[in-house]
Amino acid sequence: MSSCLVWCYSRLLKPLYDRLFDRGFITLEDDLKVRTASKKEEFSLPLQKILNDLERLEVKAASPQKHKLENSYLEYHRDVIFMG
Repeated sequence: MSSCLVWCYSRLLKPLYDRLFDRGFITLEDDLKVRTASKKEEFSLPLQKILNDLERLEVKAASPQKHKLENSYLEYHRDVIFMG
């Protein structure tokens, strides 16, 4: 993944969500809905609560034209990093 991609996603996500994204606990669908890891019961209770609260939220960029996301990057994240 390119550093530009990491910067773009980091600019869109709050630090906690950015960290969860980087570690594969959450990912984004092509329509920018949040998907969380499927085996939540294996995680700590506080992390389970955060993931449950995030399930199916949608990321909205303040200026979508400025922060256009490439679906191929999201697909890579879902296939390689996400703990689906």
